[in-house]
Amino acid sequence: MVLTEESKMNERIEKLGEQADLLGEFTPTKIPGRYVGYITEEQILKFAELIVQECLSKVDKTGFAFNEQPQYNNKQNALVSEGFFWALESVKQQIKQHFGVEE
Repeated sequence: MVLTEESKMNERIEKLGEQADLLGEFTPTKIPGRYVGYITEEQILKFAELIVQECLSKVDKTGFAFNEQPQYNNKQNALVSEGFFWALESVKQQIKQHFGVEE
């Protein structure tokens, strides 16, 4: 089975929805892809929190991948590396601020 980018996204969103307990209380309708059910504010907030955590995790993984590159993992390129990690931390702080995540 080949997954497209869209199906990968839907698969990941579905997993986050399961973690936020969003997928258990819905009944399919006659219209394909439409469901009837109720979602609590707590479930919505949990889902949003999981999405933000996923974004922050991706930023961290980018930093780890960068650090693994031999051309950046030496003293000559320490300034480049330091600047890159500063930028990643700045991106993480902006994401947290944008979504109101408290430390």
